[in-house]
Amino acid sequence: MQESLASRITKITGTVMVAFLILSFALWGVGDVFRNKGGSDVAARAGNQEIPMQDYERGMTIESRRIQQMLGQPVSEEALKHYGVPQRVISTLVNRSLMRQETAKLGLGVSDEAVKQDVRGDERFFGEAGKFSREHFEQFLHGYGLTEAQYVEDVRHQLATEMLMGALSARAPVTKEEVSALFAYREEQRKASLLVLPKGAAQNVGEPSAPQLEAYYEKEKERFAAPEMRSVTYLSFGIENVAHEVDLSDAALRAEYDQHKEALGPAEKRTLKQAVVEDEAKAKAIAAVLEKQKDMEVAAKEAGEEKAVSELGAVTQEELEEPNILPAEAVLAIFTLPEGGHTAPFKTVLGWHVVQVRKIEKGKIPGFEEVKAKIRESLLAEKGGDALYKLSTQVEDKLASGAKLEDVASALNLKTAKLENLNQKGKMQGEAVARIPDFGDFLAHTFKIGAGEVSELVGSPEGTKYFAVQVDGITPPRTRALAEVRDNVAEVWKDQQRRDRLKTLAEGMASTLSDGKGATLESMVSSIGGDAKVVAVGPLKRDYAEGAILPLAAVKELFALEPGKTGRAWPRADGGFVIVRADKVIAPEESKREVGEAAVAGELANGFGQDVQEQVIIHLRNTYPVREYVQ
Repeated sequence: MQESLASRITKITGTVMVAFLILSFALWGVGDVFRNKGGSDVAARAGNQEIPMQDYERGMTIESRRIQQMLGQPVSEEALKHYGVPQRVISTLVNRSLMRQETAKLGLGVSDEAVKQDVRGDERFFGEAGKFSREHFEQFLHGYGLTEAQYVEDVRHQLATEMLMGALSARAPVTKEEVSALFAYREEQRKASLLVLPKGAAQNVGEPSAPQLEAYYEKEKERFAAPEMRSVTYLSFGIENVAHEVDLSDAALRAEYDQHKEALGPAEKRTLKQAVVEDEAKAKAIAAVLEKQKDMEVAAKEAGEEKAVSELGAVTQEELEEPNILPAEAVLAIFTLPEGGHTAPFKTVLGWHVVQVRKIEKGKIPGFEEVKAKIRESLLAEKGGDALYKLSTQVEDKLASGAKLEDVASALNLKTAKLENLNQKGKMQGEAVARIPDFGDFLAHTFKIGAGEVSELVGSPEGTKYFAVQVDGITPPRTRALAEVRDNVAEVWKDQQRRDRLKTLAEGMASTLSDGKGATLESMVSSIGGDAKVVAVGPLKRDYAEGAILPLAAVKELFALEPGKTGRAWPRADGGFVIVRADKVIAPEESKREVGEAAVAGELANGFGQDVQEQVIIHLRNTYPVREYVQ
């Protein structure tokens, strides 16, 4: 459990650090939970700057709240320290300070206009018209306790940091040979034949003798014990409980539809062609011809590059942005061009590109009735959030006073539900419990409190649902006598015997197939009969997701086998075994090479940029004196 929580906390903390940099001045009304025990007002010193303890406290509160919301469960101060969150927060503040000093030293200034464009382009501040709203911006500042000057200064620093990192990472050392090799490795496919031995291939194991049964029971006694059972009451509520406080009439929904209907339908698609050449002059020549006539192939041919043209197909703006193949500014330009229009030449690691818009398919605007339910859900989430938060604080206050769940529910017009004989696997009287909340690990909260106790209020990651659970009674676990579970023990014993026999059979067959004496998958199946079979699969790639028929270990082995060779016997999730024979190696399709290599190059360049940033931080920490006082 701790390892899982550690992994989740580490991942969450890493993903929110960028946002934390922007919001590091947010005022959350923090007490002294995370204060330096030495009483100092300085959390760290970086170069010639002091980092106030107040900034550290705010950062810790932001992180702890975000982690709690994402995990759907509270995280104690001890847990945060155990998993290194305080150290990551103070390191982030130090790194941010060092970057600020370095960009100032290098004279990397950011104009007011650049800051203005960044702020006005931030979708968090867009109003109903889909444009920057001063009102939304001021609400954001107020919500985080920021002044406009503080926020603007923070944005200016972020842009300066991006400028520095962009300059250092601009010439990522990605060679064409590296890109080509990685593309070939990823895109190689294989066809294979599988000898599949199902779980039932070893059936005749007989019945256990009395001594065998007793010995197996003694060895596996805990496996047949009756688990701890709990009877609980739980309170759950969500956004629908505050729906009465939001105007969800047809008139309100239709008004919302009229304002946003352009964005409710399928996104616009554009059919694109491109020419990619190594020489800028030729790219400009192609663009010049396209100014006079609209045939990309003719333009490329006149520039002596008739083989440089390729189809990008019909794509949305999001689909074109996602692989990170083309620069963001080029994608934006492509989706502002008229039909038949073309971009100015631009450069990527693959060369110089000219992209032409061959066809534009406008997104279809759906009818009101088609999206009415979706609009209601969206409007309720948007307008009901404050009301739901208020309701959750009322529940928390009553729970903190020691009230029972039934009394909390009665006072706030909510409902409770009861579950009897619930065990830690989510079973109730032998049946799966489908009614328990599907977030926040309901069972973990249920089994970590004592009889008569009530858990804390747990929220879903998106903040639209909550629950609290109360333990009404506990039936402790007990060891069942053999007489109570004799039939069950016998079945488990027989199942184990079948697995052992099947493993021996499968491993023997794999050994025979690999000794080079002429045995084949097909001849093996003929010799044993039954439900064993040979199945053809593929083409498969290395990133094949584990399925019922072929485990990941077998896929890895397949890509190491020479055609015609067989591997070892691999256990399957269903209890059977599989033996793999490599039949054919399929090289990557040349028609996909250009786009594929562009995606690989983008990934490698991005990875290089991250490495550069890490090295810059190491350099700055070695250059500037750093003292961190928070333990």
